[in-house]
Amino acid sequence: MLLEWFNAREVTEAATVLADQFAQQTVSGSATRGTKAAQREQGKVLQELLRRTDREIRPLRLNLYKRAKFANTFKWRLLERGVQEEIADDTTRTLVLNLSLNQAGSAQGHNSAAAPTDRPDSSKAKHLLALGHESYARGAYAEAVTYYHELVGIKPPRADTLNNLGAALCKLGRYQEAADISRQILALRGKTIPDTHPSIAASLQTLGRCEDKLGDTASGRRSLEESIALRRKVLPPDSWLIASSEGFLADHFIFVKQYGKAETLSLDAYGIMTKALGPQHPKTQVAVSRLVGLYEASGRPDKAAEFKAKLTAPPA
Repeated sequence: MLLEWFNAREVTEAATVLADQFAQQTVSGSATRGTKAAQREQGKVLQELLRRTDREIRPLRLNLYKRAKFANTFKWRLLERGVQEEIADDTTRTLVLNLSLNQAGSAQGHNSAAAPTDRPDSSKAKHLLALGHESYARGAYAEAVTYYHELVGIKPPRADTLNNLGAALCKLGRYQEAADISRQILALRGKTIPDTHPSIAASLQTLGRCEDKLGDTASGRRSLEESIALRRKVLPPDSWLIASSEGFLADHFIFVKQYGKAETLSLDAYGIMTKALGPQHPKTQVAVSRLVGLYEASGRPDKAAEFKAKLTAPPA
């Protein structure tokens, strides 16, 4: 009986299927995200997810362990499929709350669970979050920082929101501020945030990049390697998220002119990105650009030209 309490195979399989369905509908509509029509459509997708959870997951009567396993599997699968971390976090939170309601809960329960999002502050927070994401996605990092700062000012900051702020500050070259925010998140490690939470690996990644830029390359390497190790604990080896982390460690080795180590990591990241996301995906193109820069820096123009040809818009 004790073994059955911990048998979560059926739960993890169901979580993976639900996440795949949600991710397909969410990522495919990302181009129009932010429009009223897209927001209405996203609401329909979420409601359908809740209805399907009621039909397929609630009858399983998950115990505490299986509920945690379901949530962790669901969220990591969304991230693997390219769903933004904040959306993955919000959706998982809503799903778990829905499952935590009385087993006999009905559509009325769904409405009461969603009620807090109708408050003015919550509505403003969602709007600021959407604006921050949109600004970051188009490279307007200063705008993103403004929106994230305002968001943090009107509600208690969540780890993933702080991560977004730190990443944007890092992009702007405000490395000390970004590092401080990353350390603020990591201070919660093992207290309110477990190691398996995506924000921990993401914070270590941002911190490592900033430490490199601030001249502490030994700490930068340790942070980046720890980020990879944490993601390897919870993700499959061919996950593009692991490849992304390996790419940042490769950037570190390029920065300190250890080109052999950088090449091994860069080629591995490129191979995984190509297979998981396709050769034209923006993340794959970043991996290609990294290889071009690596080979140019290490004096191998023939290899640089080989990968430059794979860029969607080859540099002049």
